[in-house]
Amino acid sequence: MRRALKVLTAASTAMVLFGVAAGAATKAGTAADIATAVKKSTAISKVSPQIAAQLSGALNDTVAKDFPQAANPGCDTVTACVFGLKSSKRTLLLFGDSHASMWLPALAGIATQAKVRLVVLWHAGCHVADLAVTYEPPGPIGGYDFCMTWLPQQVTAIEQLKPTSILIGERTTQVYGAGNTLFTRQQWQDGLVRTISQLVSKDTKIGIFEDLPWSNIEPGICLSQHLTQVQQCGTTNPNPANPGQQVAEQAAAIATHSLYFPTHQWFCNKALCSPIIGNYITKWDQGHVSATYARFLATVLATAVKPLL
Repeated sequence: MRRALKVLTAASTAMVLFGVAAGAATKAGTAADIATAVKKSTAISKVSPQIAAQLSGALNDTVAKDFPQAANPGCDTVTACVFGLKSSKRTLLLFGDSHASMWLPALAGIATQAKVRLVVLWHAGCHVADLAVTYEPPGPIGGYDFCMTWLPQQVTAIEQLKPTSILIGERTTQVYGAGNTLFTRQQWQDGLVRTISQLVSKDTKIGIFEDLPWSNIEPGICLSQHLTQVQQCGTTNPNPANPGQQVAEQAAAIATHSLYFPTHQWFCNKALCSPIIGNYITKWDQGHVSATYARFLATVLATAVKPLL
């Protein structure tokens, strides 16, 4: 509690210093806008007035901000969280853990524009890869025994739903198996292939979101404490301290003839991942895109997933 109060006090102080009010609407950037912002991001040294206005809400800039019905612990049935054009005969299924649902602030509008029904099926901490996960801090709501039954139940539900397309997202960093050891690249690839092989059909397209690069800190907390040293809150790219399974994801996509959607280019240059890009804090914690930045990425995200729509 003391830490949270300290963070909010620092953030509030920043807002008073800069005299900025929060709540500005997010306008999607063009591909050129985002590429330029990423290129310039690692030269940012001070928290701007626009960023200062976001700090007090940075930890709450999540899916729940706009879609409370899709917030933790998840959407566990194919009727609980439906967006886009609900009457459409075409269904895009967003499937996975919170690293899938975090894209909803952008995908809901994309689905509406594309005139497709968007069904979100996710649960906190439950992976798409068919793996015996035993430990992933801070752990899912419901525990891993729940996740081991959740996955086959959802595979059955998806088979009955018969979606036009499936878009998969899941956390791949700091996920442990037996003996609290990290999964190997091959284990992760094989686990993801096992699940996708149950979902694939001649009538269903499948795509995989590249898991985000892992930050070593929560950007909002760090930035509120480093108002003039922004890059103290950045992370090297790649991050050897907390590697993910992005290579295994891509290999699984190739093995199952699925599409693979890179994401790192929206968060990092070739060497560094800045916590701020343009006028946005990119993440609300170490691994989840902020709802605000997801909306800023809506145009490039729409272009990326267009083959599934």
